[in-house]
Amino acid sequence: MSSLNKIIRWALRLWIGAALTLGIFVLGFFFWVARASDCCTLSEPQPAVQKTFQVSGAPELEVRNVTGSIHVIGDGKSEIRLTAGETVRGNSSDDIERAKREVRVNIIQKGNRIVACIQQPSFLGFSSGTGDCENAHIQIGDSPYRVRFDFEIHVPTATKVNLNTVNEGDIRVEDVSGGFEVRNVNGRVDLEAVSGAGEAATVNGEVKAMFAANPVADCGFSTVNGSVHLYFRPDLAARLRYATVNGDVYTDFPVITEGKDKSSPIVFRSGRVGNGQIGSGGPRIQINTVNGGIFVHRS
Repeated sequence: MSSLNKIIRWALRLWIGAALTLGIFVLGFFFWVARASDCCTLSEPQPAVQKTFQVSGAPELEVRNVTGSIHVIGDGKSEIRLTAGETVRGNSSDDIERAKREVRVNIIQKGNRIVACIQQPSFLGFSSGTGDCENAHIQIGDSPYRVRFDFEIHVPTATKVNLNTVNEGDIRVEDVSGGFEVRNVNGRVDLEAVSGAGEAATVNGEVKAMFAANPVADCGFSTVNGSVHLYFRPDLAARLRYATVNGDVYTDFPVITEGKDKSSPIVFRSGRVGNGQIGSGGPRIQINTVNGGIFVHRS
């Protein structure tokens, strides 16, 4: 009975956490979603914003997008090259022109740190960003237009990334080793050939992370509506903490679980919350989902 109570408590905590996460956005975006069908009948692409910044060592990149995708690619150069494609939508030419006046992407450099944010009028909005981006707001409420920014950014491999978007876009990171903080709301999170450690989360979408080198520090991966797929190198040594309400937990690795010496590389928990150890143990890997499975793959 105590084991069942523990499972129930953890499930309730997961549901509450998911509800709070959803609540933050549902309250803010209620009117926007309610009016979504009224916008937009016209669409007008704008000239892309292009910037190049010289950096050194292990730079930091922060992107605070609202509507649109973010794609970050690591390469061997000592610069950050940013392109932001912009599309303005509205129901009339006046709406389009108003959007052009009121919304812009702001990109600033502070030493070895690059910050990009969306600046627009705020209605029940909140501030985000650093420096000049302190006055950037996510626009919430009734608006006659929508503005989408799709970012493609080339960075040095050692860059630490902090990426955020809300609607109509996925976040994808490739070949980055400096660590990651990635958050989406309505879209996927996809990390490919990454090293380092960090957190990746979304609300509606799948989370996938493929590691070029196993993490040496704690990591967290979570979604509410979607599965989590993690791909590790064969020599993985880690402590798993996992939680899913409507889904199973799968692993390609032998896992030491509570009450067992090890599991075969198949389902080792079904609809449960618990802990497991791979190899000799090591960094904690926290994996949460509500409606979806958890998959720990050997790459």
